[in-house]
Amino acid sequence: MANTTIIQKLTNGNVLITRDGKPYTLNPDSQCFKEVGLVLLKDKRSSLIDTYKVVDVEKVIREDGTEVLISDVDTLFSELINFFFLNQ
Repeated sequence: MANTTIIQKLTNGNVLITRDGKPYTLNPDSQCFKEVGLVLLKDKRSSLIDTYKVVDVEKVIREDGTEVLISDVDTLFSELINFFFLNQ
């Protein structure tokens, strides 16, 4: 099933992930890495926290409410490092 993930920056700074209708939050103190067709989220010890396949992410919602539809890995990666998590 494609496009079932929404990533939203909350006003408290945390990041809300809704995947297949199930929400969970992440601390933004993480690093993003781009791979072919996906973005990896790792903690400071380089342990994998989550993986976002571009085909699964419908959109991201920035803290100011701006919604960005995701159609490619470069857009997803750019949004996550600029508005959601720590830079790589």
